[in-house]
Amino acid sequence: MNTPDHRPLEALSLEETRQLISDLRARQVELEAQNASLRKSLVEAELHENERKLHAIIQGSPIPAFAIGKDHQIIHWNKALSKLSGIKAERVVGTKQQWRAFYSEARPCLADLLVDGAIDVIEDWYSGKYTPSELVADGYEVTDFFPALGEGGKWLRFTAAAIRDAHGEMIGAFETLEDVSDRVQAEEMQRSKMTAQRTLAAANLRIEYILNAVHDGLWENDLRGGGFQFSDRMFTMLGYTPMNGIMGFEFLVGKIHPDDKDAFEQEQKNLLNGKLATWDTTFRMQAADGSWHYILSRGNCTGRDAKGRGCRFAGTHTDITERRLAEAALAARNAELSQVIAQIKTGRGSAPICASCKKIL
Repeated sequence: MNTPDHRPLEALSLEETRQLISDLRARQVELEAQNASLRKSLVEAELHENERKLHAIIQGSPIPAFAIGKDHQIIHWNKALSKLSGIKAERVVGTKQQWRAFYSEARPCLADLLVDGAIDVIEDWYSGKYTPSELVADGYEVTDFFPALGEGGKWLRFTAAAIRDAHGEMIGAFETLEDVSDRVQAEEMQRSKMTAQRTLAAANLRIEYILNAVHDGLWENDLRGGGFQFSDRMFTMLGYTPMNGIMGFEFLVGKIHPDDKDAFEQEQKNLLNGKLATWDTTFRMQAADGSWHYILSRGNCTGRDAKGRGCRFAGTHTDITERRLAEAALAARNAELSQVIAQIKTGRGSAPICASCKKIL
C-alpha cells in the first residue's frame, strides 16, 4: 500500500503515519455521513412514492377509506368517505379526528389500535363484532351499527390493516368501510322469516298432535303460494297413504261420493267468492277397503284479498260414520216402536211382551 504521495508506508515518519490515519478516519466519517444522507434520501423518496401510490389507490377507490400515519394523524381521506360521513377531507387531514366519521366522541378506531399494536384490546372496543381478516394480512374486520350515520343509522363493515415499508416496518394503517345495511336487513328479514316458519311449523305440529289424538284430520289451503297442506290423519282415517299439495287435494276430492260431489263443489265456489266465511257440512268418502265413510267437514276462511275473495282456508275432517250408523239404527228402532205403539192404539195388533220384565219389546 502506498501513501497519497506514492511513497510506501515504510518510508513515512511516525508523525506522518499518525496524520495519515487521522485523514483516513475523517474521510471515513465523511463517507458514512454521505451514505447515511443517501439512504435517508432513498427512504424519503420511497416513502414519498409509496404515499403517492397509496393516495392514488385510496382516492380512486369507490369504497370509503382513510389512512393514518404512525402518529395517528390522518394522511388520506377519500371522496367516498366524505360522501358517506358528510365530512370533507380538508377538515380532518392532518388531525387525529378519524373517529368523527363514526362516533359522537373521541375514541380509537380500528386503525388506531393496529398502529399501537394493541391487538389484545380490540376485544374491549369491539367485543363479539370483530374477526381477523381472511383476505388482508395483519387485518381485522368489524361489522357494527352506527346510529349517527344517515337518517336511521347504517350498518358498516370496516376492515383495517397495517401499512408497512419495504423493510417490514409499520408506518401507518388504513381502514376501508362498506355500507352493508341492505344486506344486514335482508339477513335479518331472512332470519325472522325462518324463525316465523319454525314457529309456525312447531305450532302446526302441536295442532296435528292434538287433532290426531282426537282422531280429526287437519287441512289448510293458502292460494297465495302456500298450496294445500294436510295432516296425516286426513288420509289414514280412510286407510290411505298421506300426501300433500294439489295431488293430495285431487285425491281426496276423487273419493267423495258422486251423489255428494255437486254440493261439495258448490260450497267450494261460495268459499272462494266470499259468500261463505265458515261451513259445517257432511259428505261421504270412500275408504281404501271400498266402504263409505261419513265425513264431517268444518272450517273457515282465515284470509281474504283486497277484493274480499278468500285466499286462505283451514279446517278439519272428522269421521262420523259410527255416529251416523248409530243414529240410523236408533231412527230405525224408533220407527219400529212407533209402528208397534200405533198398532196397539188401533187394536190391530199386539206388541211382543218380554216374559221376564213384562215390557214391550
